[in-house]
Amino acid sequence: MATRISFETPPSNTAQPTPGTSPLPPSPAQPAARSSNLWEIRPFGVAAPTETPTSSPVPTVVDPKKKTAKLVVVVVLTLILAGLFLVSSNRSTNTPGSSSQVMNDYRLYLDQRTPHLPAQLKQSRYQAAEQHLREFERAQQAKEFKRARTELDELLILDRDTLSPMYRFSVTQLKKLPRD
Repeated sequence: MATRISFETPPSNTAQPTPGTSPLPPSPAQPAARSSNLWEIRPFGVAAPTETPTSSPVPTVVDPKKKTAKLVVVVVLTLILAGLFLVSSNRSTNTPGSSSQVMNDYRLYLDQRTPHLPAQLKQSRYQAAEQHLREFERAQQAKEFKRARTELDELLILDRDTLSPMYRFSVTQLKKLPRD
């Protein structure tokens, strides 16, 4: 076991401190009683013993008004977060403008992704998608979920392309429909 030895010598004009005392007077930043000497030889890695205060610290008193205010803030923030969660989960992509947006996206998809198809075939696909989308919305409003699933399946089969707006719309709507 190695020992740590200090090679510094104390100033010659002062007396050698006795073991257990400090050569410096106590200061506010330094505890009044020190348990070890600065020039004490101790095994390496062993810290100087410290004294624990004999009296317990004064317990802090929390103002009841502050405690109530914190509780109110936590409750209000929790309610706001719960409300935001509920509002975002109740939003549906089946708003009146969404079907027209899906149809516009589908027309762009047909023009850009299928240039090899004749215009007449593109038009018939567009009309079929429009018809199935209308039937899906009617079935959903009438709470006929089995028929709504059938219409969404037809939209999936129409393109069989995962990049198609109709395909993506159908998948998201199928996930939202309740199971029978």
